Amino acid sequence: MPTCTQPGASRNRLTEATASVVTVPGISMEAPWTASGSDGGRHRDIRQAGLSSQGALLPRSSAVSTGLGSRMSGGQDLRRPVAGINLLLTLEATAPIAAFSIQFGPHLEIRHCNSCKAVTSMCLSPDYLTLNATVVHFSSILQASVAPWRQPLEQAPSEFVNHQTFAETWLTCLRHRLPLSLDKFRDMVAGRGFSMEPQDELDYLAIIRDLEKDVKQVLSLPEYFDPRLTPVSGSEEFRAFARPEPSENPLNAWSHKFHLHSPIAGDDGLLAHRSISVKDTISVAGIPMTCGTQSFHLSSDKPYPVPDIDAPVVARVLEAGGVIKGTATCENYCVSLASFTSATGPVDNPWLKGHSAGGSSSGCAALVAVQVVRRWRERKGLPTDDLGEGVDLAVGTDQAGSIRTLSVLTCRTMKPAGYCGIYGLKPTHGLVPYTGIAGLHPMIDFAGPMAASIQDTAILLGALAGYDGIDHRMTPETPLRANVPKYHDILDAAISSRSKAGEWTASTAAKGLRVGVLKEAFEVFKMDAEVEKVIRDAAARFAQLGAVVDEVSIPLHAVGRAIWVTTNRGHMADTLLGNKPSELLSHPMPNLSAPKPDQKWFDTMTKSNPAVVNTLLFGSYFSELPHSVRAKSMMHVHQLRAAYDDALDKYDVLLTPVTATVAPPHAPADDSAFVRYYAAVGHGANTSPFNITGHPALSMPVGWGTAKDGESKLPVAMQLVGRRWDESGILLAAAAWEVGGHGLDE
Repeated sequence: MPTCTQPGASRNRLTEATASVVTVPGISMEAPWTASGSDGGRHRDIRQAGLSSQGALLPRSSAVSTGLGSRMSGGQDLRRPVAGINLLLTLEATAPIAAFSIQFGPHLEIRHCNSCKAVTSMCLSPDYLTLNATVVHFSSILQASVAPWRQPLEQAPSEFVNHQTFAETWLTCLRHRLPLSLDKFRDMVAGRGFSMEPQDELDYLAIIRDLEKDVKQVLSLPEYFDPRLTPVSGSEEFRAFARPEPSENPLNAWSHKFHLHSPIAGDDGLLAHRSISVKDTISVAGIPMTCGTQSFHLSSDKPYPVPDIDAPVVARVLEAGGVIKGTATCENYCVSLASFTSATGPVDNPWLKGHSAGGSSSGCAALVAVQVVRRWRERKGLPTDDLGEGVDLAVGTDQAGSIRTLSVLTCRTMKPAGYCGIYGLKPTHGLVPYTGIAGLHPMIDFAGPMAASIQDTAILLGALAGYDGIDHRMTPETPLRANVPKYHDILDAAISSRSKAGEWTASTAAKGLRVGVLKEAFEVFKMDAEVEKVIRDAAARFAQLGAVVDEVSIPLHAVGRAIWVTTNRGHMADTLLGNKPSELLSHPMPNLSAPKPDQKWFDTMTKSNPAVVNTLLFGSYFSELPHSVRAKSMMHVHQLRAAYDDALDKYDVLLTPVTATVAPPHAPADDSAFVRYYAAVGHGANTSPFNITGHPALSMPVGWGTAKDGESKLPVAMQLVGRRWDESGILLAAAAWEVGGHGLDE
């Protein structure tokens, strides 16, 4: 509070004072106001009791009867009143006071100088009202007319004759008060584990309310979308969509169908005339986004949100000449490695209905596999079931293995031979932008290509990769768009060079390649003996192709899934259910504003995907743990990354099974939450560790295993893991392996 510096100001001692404000019945106003007096150049808060024998005596809850039949403490934040208000303050003293000032919160202050008989006001924030004050009886009564900021004072009464009119005006003003109450503030303080003295409560409440003003100011701003995410001009006419009828969608793999292409893309693009689907968590302007869940989980009173932006991966597909045929069904909130949790029902495998297509990018996998299954059966002269429309390529996402587990698709034939299955590449963390895609946690969010061949995988990766200037997952190592490797050209050039040298053969294609077979990857829970044999045979083929193949031990890999859980799962609910932005500058999903989970949410979710309920509850459990738990887990992420890096200094790729078993049938809808939970998760022991370390990993089919029914044959997939930013090395190793024959030819 400022000290009066007017010449000739009296320095008489302040001995006793009282102050009051006009109040309104039924309203409790907890905003603090402070009156201070000058005593010999020193300021004292005249509400403070017990300062000394020289101090002022005034109750902390300074309140008076005002003729309206009520008592009220403190003053009020007079922010943006609708009409003029008179504020009557009475100050009584037994001796003259040199000067005093009254401050309402941190923004509004009234100053009075006794010697110069002048009253001034100071509005410390342009968001708050200004004050016009005049002295009526300068020694005892201050009457001030209060006007809205930047608005003329209209019909402000000189005295409070009509109490009812004043009360109505004050109540109008109260509608604009900040929402944080003293009781709520006390709860906040208690939640932090300490308590405050009453004066401290008022002080800190005022400070918080001041900051809350900033929050309200930001909330009042119009929504902003980065112009780089604006849909390509002229594409509006291609964004008409429809929900396919069941007869058009026999696998339940389509979420919405449309035919979107860029009117300005040429015919020479990487993806010219190729058909593509994108996972239903990826923003496509004008197309509803479901995230695999029910609409009321994403909005309490609206249909599914409709993005106004194109995610960079969508824009890049269109720029490269691709035709996006629709969004593909995904699992409920994407928390499932199986394919029975979507709000629209299970996604069937195109080889064997009733079995999992993998998750959570289930629809993407099924739609790519449709083409593979159809061509394979035609070559074999076998009847083709009605599978509906498929696509050449898909853009999926991967937080624990979604892109990779999906390549393990089921097949049922009398003689399982010939080419089938798909390929999925989880790129290096930060290579492909995740902007405009609903995620689980920035550390583990990946977008990547899914295709029917290694060459198509390389082509789509090249179209998607590169810095977007927005995604905070990207680092200085992320290549600019102009510097993105031409993965398909690099692959073609390497094959061509080795072919000319006579080295692209079944005995020399892998010459010079060093393969580390990860010992702990075969020791995961429920490792099936037949699956293990298929993968070890795949590793032996590398040796037959001329590669050096050794077993390598990384003991921490066995703890990799636990590190993934402890580092991320406790925080996934905030991102998953609340669209919480990263602590780093990012571009959150602008169209998602989900209501808080309630009973209806639980009743629906526990039946469709108990893994989401578990994510929410585990988040609550984890929030009670000290931050040191996650900090410790973070350090082990560094340790695990270093362990893989050390092995990759000696080997070009690491080899593991993708999953421990072949694809299971869908879990029955009437099973318990416990059974359905473990049917939906737990398949990522060999995939999730590479999500937290950021290494690129490719899944490819390499053989067959026996289904649970003992009759069907189901694909088995191998995972190749490479050095960060060395996707070309993984693709070349995979291509070399296939010189000995495609994985599902036998």
